[in-house]
Amino acid sequence: MFINNMRIKVKTILIIMNDLTLIGFYKEILETAGYTVDVAVGGEVGLSKISNSIYDLVLLQFVLTEIQATDVLRRFYKSGKPQGKIVIFDNLMTKETIEEAFSLGVDGYELMCDVTPSELLNLVNSYIDGSISKEQSRKLSEAKVISSLSK
Repeated sequence: MFINNMRIKVKTILIIMNDLTLIGFYKEILETAGYTVDVAVGGEVGLSKISNSIYDLVLLQFVLTEIQATDVLRRFYKSGKPQGKIVIFDNLMTKETIEEAFSLGVDGYELMCDVTPSELLNLVNSYIDGSISKEQSRKLSEAKVISSLSK
């Protein structure tokens, strides 16, 4: 993309999920905001895409068809290939899933049902620009689990 004869790199996002309706919803929001969005339905397709292209951000659903996010992460990181930030984006959030995801190298873990369309853009921007660190995301995720247990 060019603005005033200056090349501007459009940020790319990959969404790996099972639900086509959710994929379409998130894709529309992000593309309207100016992002280039690629999608993958299921774990195998998602693994193939993150193994063959570099994205600025990958939103990865934890529970996938074919292979789970943990298998996608293990197999991808074992390859040693570079990738942008990878964030788990799912409605499943337990202490165990958070620990496992971060131990496998993710950059964040977000509870999908807590994110409105405008918050999605803020969240994506924050991960891409680095204003949310891996440690901050982990602490916030753990606090959400503790909060939900005390209700």
